[in-house]
This record gives sequence, structure tokens and C-alpha cells, in this order.
Amino acid sequence: MMFDMLQLDRVEWAYARIDEEVRRIAADFGLPVIVKPVMTSSGHGTSIVKDEESLRKAYTHAREHARGIGDEVIVERFLPELKSSGTEITQIVVRHFDGNGKIVESFLPPIEHRRPGATYHESWLPATISPLAAQRCREFAGKIADFLGGIGVYAVEQFVIGDRVYNNEVANRPHDTGLITRWMLNMDEGGLQLTSTLGLPLSPSSTEISRKGVYGVAHVVLAPDGFEGEREVISVDMGAIHRFMGSGNDFWYFGKPSAYAGRRMGLAEAFAEDLNSARHLAEKLAHFAEGSILYGGD
Repeated sequence: MMFDMLQLDRVEWAYARIDEEVRRIAADFGLPVIVKPVMTSSGHGTSIVKDEESLRKAYTHAREHARGIGDEVIVERFLPELKSSGTEITQIVVRHFDGNGKIVESFLPPIEHRRPGATYHESWLPATISPLAAQRCREFAGKIADFLGGIGVYAVEQFVIGDRVYNNEVANRPHDTGLITRWMLNMDEGGLQLTSTLGLPLSPSSTEISRKGVYGVAHVVLAPDGFEGEREVISVDMGAIHRFMGSGNDFWYFGKPSAYAGRRMGLAEAFAEDLNSARHLAEKLAHFAEGSILYGGD
């Protein structure tokens, strides 16, 4: 395994190909455990399993909601201290050419994110982790990106508890938690991916925070949980949303023509001098936006 070869701290996990293997690994780790697809998007197909009854359903759920086809899933040890005193970070590394044609690495500020359940819910910049933890996030993510090679954006998901950093997942592409870079950096992760993969150099300021003295929070806008099957999007009251959010904040609708239960439909973005205020405002705007989307059958 890559993390072990690089001698990097990681959360314990194992592959399982059949339901019996899921139960055996869960017994070794002890409940609760996390069961998730090998490839997912924003955590879809992921279950936090707390009892035997849920464990029986988790393997099928992970397979059915995976990106791609296959029998293999991941069973991961649950870290209770992560919930009580830790946080989650996405450390983005950009491998790109410098002016002399040499591949170099640039690092975005660590992006902090939260998911109260199994799926992505909100992210913000700047992160609140210690300078030592931030240094370790960059160091570990740099080793991972260097090991993988190539050019472009590498998003490394890490768990931070105090100053200790556990490496968990890698996406060699733009990442959902990095959408906050659209509003908080001089160049967002999409622009960084395009520029670097075209073989163009990046200016040092490209990866710097553009909004100084504020926290920026992106909060997910979801379709209702009670949906059965798929429903058509009839309309989005953008006027009401913009009036509600006021100046300085933003709403980004993904333009999806239909929705199923809990589907991500957009992002609400808010900014404030303290993090709690920014999070509260983004959440408030997200919930208002959710009520401003009209679906077929409503």
C-alpha cells in the first residue's frame, strides 16, 4: 500500500469482496466501522455502521452507490476522537511546470471540512488547525503527489487530531471540498487543474487566499430526504435566494435537471470575520435555497 510504502500515518482499513469479509473485518476492528465504495463522490455509498443489523446492509449499499462496477468495498476503523476533538482537512497539491520546464509542487492552504454523517456537508478557508499540523499536512500530501507523479491537482483527505495527521484518501483531480477555492483563492482548483495540465507555469500568488481577514464557508444545498425515485426540477426562485442572502454572499446552483433523495443541488457561500458566524450564515442560506427549488410532484 502506498501510505505504508511512504511510512505515513493512516487510518486502519481493509478491502472486502463479499459480505462475510465485511463482517470479519468489522469484528477485528470493533463497531462502529465505516463501510464505503472503493471509488465514490462526496461520500455517496458510505455508511457509519454502529450495529450488526446495519452492517448486513452496508456492503450492498456501498456496491450499489459506487462510482464504477465491482464487488470490492473498503471497511475502515472508526476514530471516535476525530468526532470529539479532531477535524478533517483536504490538502491540495498542484504539480506543474516552472519557467524552466521542471515539475515542481505548489500547495494550497489546507481546506477544513465537516460531514455530520457520511457525506460532505460544508468546507471553509482558512482552516483552524495548528501551524505544526498544517506543516505535516503539506509534507505528507507532497510525498503522496510525488509518489503518484504526473501533473495537475492532487487532493489528499486527512484527519487531524491535535498535531497528529492521518492520511486517508487521495483524488488526483479537483475535489468537492475544494469548491470553496472558487471564492477564497486567487485561482480556484479548477483553474489550477487546467493551467497545470496544459503545461503552463503558475505564479506564486495563484494559490494564495484572496479574501483577507474573513472566513469563507461553502455549505451544501440538498434535495429533500423524503424523495422516492427521481423528480424533475421545475424551477429555482433565484430572485428570492439573492434577496435573502444579501450582498457579499453567493449561491451556486449546479443546474441539475432532476433530483433524488439527498442529491447535492448547489452550494451556499457566506463570509464573516469569525468562523461560527460564517458557518451559521451559510447554513441558513443553504436551507432557504433548498426551500426555493420546486420539484415535480410537490
